[in-house]
Amino acid sequence: MAVKLSFELKYYIPIVDDITFIHSYPDFATFKYRFVKIAQTSTDPVIPEFSTTTIYIEFIPEIDVSGWDIERHAKEAFTACLLFINQYLDAYRLANNIEFTSNFSIPDLPPYILMTIGDDTIGYTLPHLTKVAGIGTPNRDMAKLATEKIIVWDAYSRFGVIDKFRSRAIYHLYTEEFMFAIIELQTSFEAYIRMCQHLILQKQNFPEAEIEKHLLFPLKNTIEQHLAKALKENLDFRINPHIVKWNRCLYKLRNEIIHTGRMIFYGNEAYVAYDSYQGVINYLSDLMVWEKLIPADKNIHVTDLSKNIFENHDLNRTKEELEKRGILTFLEGDDLETKSSSG
Repeated sequence: MAVKLSFELKYYIPIVDDITFIHSYPDFATFKYRFVKIAQTSTDPVIPEFSTTTIYIEFIPEIDVSGWDIERHAKEAFTACLLFINQYLDAYRLANNIEFTSNFSIPDLPPYILMTIGDDTIGYTLPHLTKVAGIGTPNRDMAKLATEKIIVWDAYSRFGVIDKFRSRAIYHLYTEEFMFAIIELQTSFEAYIRMCQHLILQKQNFPEAEIEKHLLFPLKNTIEQHLAKALKENLDFRINPHIVKWNRCLYKLRNEIIHTGRMIFYGNEAYVAYDSYQGVINYLSDLMVWEKLIPADKNIHVTDLSKNIFENHDLNRTKEELEKRGILTFLEGDDLETKSSSG
């Protein structure tokens, strides 16, 4: 069943106007897409006219979707279209050396997307609901926490590397750019391991030049032997449950990207990868504190992630926000409760 959708970006993409392109993936889907330049006017006398781009795309699955419900079909089609268009922009940028052509993510899109699936038209709003329900009124404490975080980064650059890659991963999880999220989570984890290794060797009075050599040891060797010995814990990749989960759910996926060229991932994989990252870092951090290798107040604690799934939403607050945006008509009656129970 074909899915048709369109969305207007906030900016202009310099691609030939209004020509339909077709690209097929055997045993998956065919994409038909075109970019249309839209002339805009503004009340600002400095820039009275400007252009934006509207993307029209049709997703025609070649796999059997007869058993899917319409919500799942919409979700899969939307995600596939988003990934495909960004892949096209990656190729366009490199092929034509146009470095300013930017990819887009969910926050760049309108508050809702209208989709035509067969004879049905629905509004797709799921990726935005996390933000609707996930943040309250800004306050001074929030600004203070951010300032304190930057002060820590300035004082301890290794903390900054760990946190910044995690922060970018969280953003890419929200925008459903899962490949980047997985790479950034694993990079953050490796930076964390090297920080632990550096602290341990400092406590053992190794000279800095010798420490730098140890930091080049392979990751597996560092975890299973050096960290395990200092933390008095079996960190075997095949036995320790925290290490096993991280190795299977995050490290393996990152290696698939690097070694096999895999680019497509789905939310369930990415969120489990985050959970494994959270679990292993919190576990190792507790061991570092227990062995007095790091003060408790400097302990890194990874918090839970607000995920792009209905179960994490405050239902009443979500309804209020949707009413304000004028899009609750797509979730009339008991639909929101029904969809929330289906995930």
